[in-house]
Amino acid sequence: MNPYLAVAALLLTVSLMFMLPLIPALVELRRKSDALPLSVVQQNAGEIRHFANSFRECIKGLAPTLQRCVADGTTVTGTLADGEEYVVLGRADEPLLRALEQRDAVHPLVITAGVDLTVPAEATLSKEIYAGGQFIGGDKSNYRAILGEKNVHLGVSTHVTRWVHATGEFTADRGCRLNGRISSDALIRLRSDCSFLRLNAPRIEIGSAPIENATCLLPTSQGFTAVETRLS
Repeated sequence: MNPYLAVAALLLTVSLMFMLPLIPALVELRRKSDALPLSVVQQNAGEIRHFANSFRECIKGLAPTLQRCVADGTTVTGTLADGEEYVVLGRADEPLLRALEQRDAVHPLVITAGVDLTVPAEATLSKEIYAGGQFIGGDKSNYRAILGEKNVHLGVSTHVTRWVHATGEFTADRGCRLNGRISSDALIRLRSDCSFLRLNAPRIEIGSAPIENATCLLPTSQGFTAVETRLS
């Protein structure tokens, strides 16, 4: 075989290998089929209670089961329409909650309780929690999201990754990290050294300084920024 033809064939092959990944970009440069702006749904960004309202709607069908479990003091498990596993609590003692925490580490569970819910210290629950009564969280615990029909009280150095909504008062003890949306229909009270991203309530108290009718937002052109605000 002519060595010049071999070299030419090699160069052509290498050139094609370099050009192939660029073909989609060159086609788009000519036709501009993706030049229109993306359609963004703004309801998630604008309404601080959006996720809490969506969760309430998701578990609405469990209301009869929840009432029955409370009346009988029993526990029922099942699967929601979206495939998430859940447990309905008609009682909520510490041994039961510790057992649920251990199961959550393997198979995360949505927890719905029709009674007062007191979570032990250093617990980690990675799915949403619904409390029909008071919610009291132990120190150094970790939660994804909490919906409380009454007061919600988080212990020292608690970490929330997504959101909390309390129909009653929301209180966070010293050193809590509230990385998502925190809202209350009555009052938000933060102790010293708490950090947060978004707060919304008719009244907000930080230490001894109340703020009437306040909303704390950190917006950017891309949504809500993840920059942490720390109060001490």
